[in-house]
Amino acid sequence: FSSTSACAVALFATVGGLVLVAVLLSVFERWFAQHVAVCKDGHAPVIEDKHLIVVGYSSNTKPILEELGIAEETETTVVLLAEPPKAQTDERVKSSNINLDGL
Repeated sequence: FSSTSACAVALFATVGGLVLVAVLLSVFERWFAQHVAVCKDGHAPVIEDKHLIVVGYSSNTKPILEELGIAEETETTVVLLAEPPKAQTDERVKSSNINLDGL
């Protein structure tokens, strides 16, 4: 660069560009983290078709899910709507040793 002012402009443009990229990455990271949290909590909309909805979780849920697994000839998505958070419901289903063949 031939002048001090040109160096100053180049330095300002470089630093400004870096700050802009940092801000955009920060905003995107925050949005993505919120989106992942919503999905993990089970609040995302169901966008699949040909799915079954089981409302509530009780002692009768295990036999119902096992019967659905036996009855379904093709792989089917089951949506379990329950009062506890999704992570807790998933853990209860896993610990129940439910035979989910076909689901």
